[in-house]
Amino acid sequence: MLFVLNFHPVEKDLLQKLKDWRAKTARRENVELFRVIANQAIEEIAAKRPQNKADLLEIKGIKEKKYAKYGEEILAIVCGLSDNKGSTFPFFEQSSQNSSRSNLRIFEVGEYLDFLNQKLFESEARLKGEVTSVDVRGNYIFFCVKDKEGESMMNCFVWRNDYETSGVELQEGMEVVIWGYPNIYKPSGRLTFQTKLIELVGEGLLKKAYEELKRKLESEGIFLPERKKRLSKYIHNIGLITSHQGAAIGDFVSNVGNYGYKIKFYDSRVEGKQAVFDLIKGLKWFNKNSADLDAIV
Repeated sequence: MLFVLNFHPVEKDLLQKLKDWRAKTARRENVELFRVIANQAIEEIAAKRPQNKADLLEIKGIKEKKYAKYGEEILAIVCGLSDNKGSTFPFFEQSSQNSSRSNLRIFEVGEYLDFLNQKLFESEARLKGEVTSVDVRGNYIFFCVKDKEGESMMNCFVWRNDYETSGVELQEGMEVVIWGYPNIYKPSGRLTFQTKLIELVGEGLLKKAYEELKRKLESEGIFLPERKKRLSKYIHNIGLITSHQGAAIGDFVSNVGNYGYKIKFYDSRVEGKQAVFDLIKGLKWFNKNSADLDAIV
């Protein structure tokens, strides 16, 4: 493959746009970067600049399933339909100086919805409202929230994995704060709020949810002594998961002392429910890349 790339030099600007898109997509889906698209594939796309589905399917690592999920978005970036920030989307066939309606470019519906969803993803927000309905369907949950005082309503969707991570069992009349971003479901054209985390409003409700979660985990035997892994007698290699902006790193190093410990660091948010995803990623990263660790903090 190397000799092919020599004839198709990678365009650095395009490569960066593709990497930015991949990073946003991975964050949106809560997966590792390579789960979206591998480094080799993204570099080959930037080098060969595929113009259609057939071209894209020739890239190693892009099969029908991957194309169905990301193909249109990738081609939109490569062909200049979007710079991944939305500033160069060509609404007109010719120069933007000539903006007569006769020159408006015609797009496929799905192509335009892909563009809108890219823009909507940048509208990440936290919303507070009262739950008016809950519909659990296997691996996903539909629900609605409305203003406590007023008529405004938002249709919402959350994957079961994110729902369970939140630790909140939705009920009608419950007041919640949800974190996520708007998204248009292409098959129906319906706007929903893609929810990543759900939090309860009110100290009493929070305490009740905590006690319920604790009872649930106890019933599953999570806290039993035999479920706990013993620490090594002599700890030498330590994995530390915390925020690089906090004082925890300095405090930890200061407290363990200068005794030759090897400390590997993973940057993560540590406050609020949004930190859950970072903390889980940190644990998975250490388990995959650092088999020699004696302990993870």
